[in-house]
Amino acid sequence: MKFNVVLFVDSSMLGGMETHLVELSKLLTNNHICSYIMFYQDHKNQEFYDLLNQENIRYEFLKGNLSSLLKQLKSLDSNTVIHTHGYKAV
Repeated sequence: MKFNVVLFVDSSMLGGMETHLVELSKLLTNNHICSYIMFYQDHKNQEFYDLLNQENIRYEFLKGNLSSLLKQLKSLDSNTVIHTHGYKAV
């Protein structure tokens, strides 16, 4: 079964979570699994975006509101896995 992975995050800095996302993206690509990082909003985190560009990792930005998130989620097909990750997961 072929599927896609969306790594959903709201990140405003470059730290452990962000480097984890880079390594996870590279692992998925090396295993022929399509993936991209979906940011809840653009925090102008250019250092992180430069790293993603350097590693050829796809990413996109939502508008930072619930309606843009719901619209994007509705556009995904049933073979999409959404992985979320945060600093203080509860």
